[in-house]
Amino acid sequence: MYNSIDGDQASIGPSLNNNYLISLYYVVFIWIGTFFFLNLFVGAICYHFDKSQSKFKLGQIMLTDDQIRWIDT
Repeated sequence: MYNSIDGDQASIGPSLNNNYLISLYYVVFIWIGTFFFLNLFVGAICYHFDKSQSKFKLGQIMLTDDQIRWIDT
């Protein structure tokens, strides 16, 4: 990011703190990338949890045997 801020035209070469708007690009890119991958991770966890819950009647995967017998009666 700091090299991009210092960048200028090709014929002029780098100059110190030339363009601060480039830093806004990097901050936005990191924020959007972080939320995107976090959303993928949470979505995958929810999908697999729902998939494992649907295999059992009434979500009985988290219940003990006594609780399952109580629900069935």
